[in-house]
Amino acid sequence: MIMTVVLSYRVKMPLKPRPTFKEIAGLSKKAFFSDFPFPYGFYGVDEYQRWLAEAGLKARRVELIPKDMQHQGKDGFACWLRSTWLPYLSRVPVQMQAEFIEAILDVYLVKHPPDEEGLVHVDMVRLEVEAFKL
Repeated sequence: MIMTVVLSYRVKMPLKPRPTFKEIAGLSKKAFFSDFPFPYGFYGVDEYQRWLAEAGLKARRVELIPKDMQHQGKDGFACWLRSTWLPYLSRVPVQMQAEFIEAILDVYLVKHPPDEEGLVHVDMVRLEVEAFKL
C-alpha cells in the first residue's frame, strides 16, 4: 500500500522580502501579540523522514516543492487570510478583526501588489510524501 500525503504551508522564501508579522502586528494599537506562541511548525525533509520511520513507514519520496499560491485580487487574498490566520485573528477583538485584516492587506500589497492579471501571489512550499508500511 502506498500512501500519498500532500500538505501546503507558507514559509518565507528568500526570493522576495516579505513583511514580517512584527511589522503587521505593529499596525495594531494594542499589543495583542506580545506573548503570542507561534502555533505552526515548518519542518524539513529530514524531520519528516525520521517521523515516518518512527511510525513504521518507509519513505519512497519526501519533497518540499516551492509553489506560487495565487489569489483573485485583494478580496481573494482577504478570504484566504480570514480562513487560515485563525490563531492570529483569535487574539484580536472581533470588532477589530476586519480592520486588522485590512491593515495586513495594505502592508502586504504595498510590497507585493497584484500582477497585471490582478492576482496576488504568496510563496508557499508544498510537502509531498509517498510512503509505505514496512
